[in-house]
Amino acid sequence: MLELRDFALKIAATLQAVKEPDPLRLELWNHTPATAAYLIAAVIEECGDADIALAKVRIDPYVAVAMDNPATGGRRSYGNVTIEADAALFQRVEFHRSAGCS
Repeated sequence: MLELRDFALKIAATLQAVKEPDPLRLELWNHTPATAAYLIAAVIEECGDADIALAKVRIDPYVAVAMDNPATGGRRSYGNVTIEADAALFQRVEFHRSAGCS
């Protein structure tokens, strides 16, 4: 899982350094729902540690289930970030920065 933690650090650094595009979209083709859930949680934690404000994270329904979220139609939080499942995001994730994020 150290490799995923390193990847999470790189994603957080990208979210901090690059303002466009927003949201930042990633393909999850090489990850199982469980590893994708771990990666997304790690990114949210790294963003929190670096004071990178995320408004929400939209995820694949299978990953939502792996994160103990409803597969569709529901919202939950991880830390202070809203997690939304969307069937249109098959094997993808979107990280949405907060409006005032500089």
